[in-house]
Amino acid sequence: PDKNDAGLDSDALDDKGGLLYKYDGLREFGIDPKEGVRRCGTPKSYDEILSIYLEGIDEAANELEEAKEKEDIGLFGTLVHSLKSTSAVIGAIALSEKARALEEAADRGDAAYIEANADEVLSQYRAIKDAAGTLSQNEQDRSANDGGADSQQTKVKAGPAGENPLDEKSQKKRILIIDDDMTFLRMVKGWLSDAYDVGMARSGEQARKWLDKKECDLILLDYEMPDMNGPMVLSDILKADDKLKEIPVIMLSGKEDNSLRDEMISLGALDCIFKGVSASELKTVVAKVI
Repeated sequence: PDKNDAGLDSDALDDKGGLLYKYDGLREFGIDPKEGVRRCGTPKSYDEILSIYLEGIDEAANELEEAKEKEDIGLFGTLVHSLKSTSAVIGAIALSEKARALEEAADRGDAAYIEANADEVLSQYRAIKDAAGTLSQNEQDRSANDGGADSQQTKVKAGPAGENPLDEKSQKKRILIIDDDMTFLRMVKGWLSDAYDVGMARSGEQARKWLDKKECDLILLDYEMPDMNGPMVLSDILKADDKLKEIPVIMLSGKEDNSLRDEMISLGALDCIFKGVSASELKTVVAKVI
């Protein structure tokens, strides 16, 4: 069977000449590919999510560094919160834990800890970008060894004459994800797009404009955002508008906290779930709602 099959589980990474070959070297950058595949659900999804993560490193690292230099602890905490969540998804657990420690330091206003440790975390984060070259070279080597067979793309089968497969999109339930972190937005959209029509907004105001134009069946809303955080978006925009207040909202938080969940439910959220959930866990939660 094809080792890129969507149903393949993380154990396939142990197969000689299989996906382990492609991912060989990732551990040098502190990434555990088996953990990443477990969280993303399939090797195909992991490929996509890892690429999104790598593409976003420069911008995210620069924003973190700027917040640190400006001593904007509030913004720094929000940004490092995103780093914690997205790093865990790809299997960069050690980096995720270091980001967690920085987030906790920001929460308690510990500027000294941030000053002493942020540069090391930023350096480790930026170094992960080199993994992109490792993956590319491994894929080229594997393709050469296999005679180029893996480089062929799967083609979409044509339907009956006059049938447009894209018409199916209009039949899908629609989800809006609201999160200031573009990397996390793209990750979650990648997990859900096969089954749902997924929109993205990076702030409450962007969400308001999107919702003025489109109907929505479910909103996934990040708790930690700059300027207007998740609870404010929920109470001041979503629940304050008669046209929007009936849309179910699931809050996403980087912290596993039952008291926080209770607080969000009291504000009108349907639930509050941990941003570190796997793709399959998130899909299960969403499917129960819509």
